[in-house]
Amino acid sequence: MCSICGFFSYQKKPTSIVTDMLQKTEHRGPDAHGLYIDGEIWRSRELSDLESSEMANVCLGHSRLSIVGGEDAIQPFRSCDVSLSLVHNGEIYNYQELGGLLGKNHTIADEDNDSEILLHLIEEIYDGDLLRAVQSVVKMLNGMYSFAVTDGDEVVIARDPIGIKPIYYVEEDGSLYFCSEKKGLYDVEGEIRRIPPGKILSANKEGISMQQGVRIERPQIDITDPDEAVTSYKDALTDTVERMLRGLSVDKVGMIFSGGVDSVLIAKLISDFGWNLRCYCVGKKGSED
Repeated sequence: MCSICGFFSYQKKPTSIVTDMLQKTEHRGPDAHGLYIDGEIWRSRELSDLESSEMANVCLGHSRLSIVGGEDAIQPFRSCDVSLSLVHNGEIYNYQELGGLLGKNHTIADEDNDSEILLHLIEEIYDGDLLRAVQSVVKMLNGMYSFAVTDGDEVVIARDPIGIKPIYYVEEDGSLYFCSEKKGLYDVEGEIRRIPPGKILSANKEGISMQQGVRIERPQIDITDPDEAVTSYKDALTDTVERMLRGLSVDKVGMIFSGGVDSVLIAKLISDFGWNLRCYCVGKKGSED
């Protein structure tokens, strides 16, 4: 869980708007913080170091909870040709496969960082049309995410098709403000809205528009044999759990454990993969279960 936030405006706005958003949502990412300010990147372990009196047309903010990637993987990230910058909250489970699609001209500081792979993948497709590049990339992603990317002239924000990772926004006099939590936008005039799952929000000189990103289609399943159904379910669940654990930069894994069939199966798979697992249960005093 990280925090992303920012604004896009053709009239320069104080970047303190974004540092204020980061302060209100710092609990989401206490490990490191960063700002993009009209092409410049600022990073620090301490949020107080990023206090600024700058004015900007585009400002992005990020507070990091370190899960995937090394200690120095502090966002915003910048593309190899410095044309694109990105802030990302979430996990891309198939980032290793996606990294294999990148050309040799990409210099990746941390190949175990899904956010960096995501940015380079957008850069690989980007030809001046940022919205089209993001629309192409989100169709490749397996994961939960909300991210914002800019080329300095446009900001494009995308949310995963299930809507696991939250992202809210406000439109005000042609300006766009966004944040991972509503309370980061309380001081901005205008109605706070939620970007729907699978949608992409873009802001540029032409205006602000909502576009389709990824739509989940229900697959056609023709399995009638019970044994085949059990095998298919086991393979799908095992693959899903393995993908979610891949690349984690932690020594222990925790899970909410209800004691039901589903949580028992997941706990067994995590243990079989060799992780040090800690289960957490929530109960009410005096409850029979």
